[in-house]
Amino acid sequence: MIILSSIRKYVFGIVIGMAVGLWFGVNIGEGRPIYSNPFDTAAIKKKVKESTDEVVKDSKKVLREQLED
Repeated sequence: MIILSSIRKYVFGIVIGMAVGLWFGVNIGEGRPIYSNPFDTAAIKKKVKESTDEVVKDSKKVLREQLED
């Protein structure tokens, strides 16, 4: 009984620790504050918009160079 109780505590601690670590790890990997929501879709949309704007600017630059030749 005592062993089962202590095993249950360790497993519960490991599960909670993994969940919190995953939460913090995703935020650190995305470059956001640690306690922010890792499932925030606004941040994902912002990142996609920035990358597409960059692609459009690069495409414009290449097309202008091609037309000048």
